[in-house]
Amino acid sequence: MKKQPLLFILIVVAAIALTFGFLLSYWLATRPQPETPPPAPVATTAAEPTTKPAGRETTSTDAVETWNGLLISVEDMDPNAWSLIKAHNQFNDPPLDGRQMLLITLRVASSETSGENLVSISENDFRLMDEQGQIYNTYSDDTSCGVVPDELDGVVSPDHWVRGTVCVQIPKTKRGFQLIYEPSHNSPTVYIPLPEIND
Repeated sequence: MKKQPLLFILIVVAAIALTFGFLLSYWLATRPQPETPPPAPVATTAAEPTTKPAGRETTSTDAVETWNGLLISVEDMDPNAWSLIKAHNQFNDPPLDGRQMLLITLRVASSETSGENLVSISENDFRLMDEQGQIYNTYSDDTSCGVVPDELDGVVSPDHWVRGTVCVQIPKTKRGFQLIYEPSHNSPTVYIPLPEIND
């Protein structure tokens, strides 16, 4: 008869232990996880231009790797691109007073050598930031260049890279620009250095 109370106690203890284990597992699975900080901005130094025709910066920068598997490099930069943009489309408007059209040619490749990772990319994925932190996008009335030649637009894969242009109207007095790759508001920001604009 004494074995029955002992067996009952063992059953109760086992039930409590199982309940506690279940509750602990549930708490661990549902508790808020600490946010993972975004990767630090990637920066490389721009290579010295190989040639400098009047009014144009010809350059090639080291590729900057992005969080989604892209390698972005600046191949060319024209800080006074209005004549080229006007010739491309006669309906384009000239830059606003005190502004110039900065046309940047980018080469975008995949950092992967195999697989099926496809990444869409377009001019609107990019913005410019000056040394004071002022942002200039590619599509607002006071920053858009209009219809530009070879506008960046395509899909990058391990076996296909894309070359195209990004154009932004910037104030003539501003300096220290960086190109920003940020395809959506909640994606990590990648900073791509640009050569200094010469007067």
